[in-house]
Amino acid sequence: MDLSAGARSLVEVSLALQEEETAMVLVDEPSLAIGQALVQAAQRTGADAFLAVLDLPEPGREPPDPVVSAMKDSDAVIMATRRSLSHTDARREVTRSGTRIISIPQVTEAMMAEGCLTANHAEVEETMAVTNKRLRRAKSLRLTTARGTDMAVSVEGKSWITEDTGLCRERGDFATFPAGELLVPPVNGSAEGSLLVDVFLQHPLRAPATVTLREGYAVRISGAQAAESAMDAGGHEGRHVSRLGIGFNPQASLNASPLEAQKALGALHVGFGDNRTLGGDVQAGAEVDAILRGVTLEADGRLLMERGRVTT
Repeated sequence: MDLSAGARSLVEVSLALQEEETAMVLVDEPSLAIGQALVQAAQRTGADAFLAVLDLPEPGREPPDPVVSAMKDSDAVIMATRRSLSHTDARREVTRSGTRIISIPQVTEAMMAEGCLTANHAEVEETMAVTNKRLRRAKSLRLTTARGTDMAVSVEGKSWITEDTGLCRERGDFATFPAGELLVPPVNGSAEGSLLVDVFLQHPLRAPATVTLREGYAVRISGAQAAESAMDAGGHEGRHVSRLGIGFNPQASLNASPLEAQKALGALHVGFGDNRTLGGDVQAGAEVDAILRGVTLEADGRLLMERGRVTT
């Protein structure tokens, strides 16, 4: 499998790696081929690039001190490990030191060869910026799909989260991949309508599921028992519509992992339960995600996206 397209995009576009810089590529054994492709792409820019292989028995395990020191001594680090290092103390320490870091947990060769990592994230960022400019003063959204979704929600006074662009070019930047999603915690209790979920609802869906929304809560769920149970495990607030995301990555696949599918161009990501990490105030012992395809988006009556394509 040719991994060069994704490797070049990450190194040349996302990191904008320069000739005089030092780049560290950190992998585990299953992602060794990916690491080698990234090092080759980095070396083609003239940068001093090297590969480090780390055994990670579990997510969140802190890397050893020599690895952390090498990360701090590098201008840029790509963590292409199957198990995530994003939330470790070491990663935060290295970021504070000024190293810019790209993290790609659960990375696969398919993502590198033809999937979400091959996108030109400078173009993704530009599209997101244009759309955010049209969204940031919006008071209400209406989201529909050809299959029957029709949801209205208020975002008045809310700030959209715009950092998930896939660009990591400034000192101390940190980016996670897959990338390409605008996110917002909507006004509590404002979601109304119905969702016909056709991609993912707690688990990948073989047949569509339906969710009826009233006063911000999922009051009826059909076709996704696991999702309903997971929401109820979080108490009453586990059914609260607490986050809304719109995907902008044209290379992300709806048939991939949920982490990638929610970034796909035109994907609608509706989250239930806790949203405190997004700046919201919904506290619940659950986070349940729904992903739908081909969204049409209107903001205060203005058409911004039609069946997954951004309008001008």
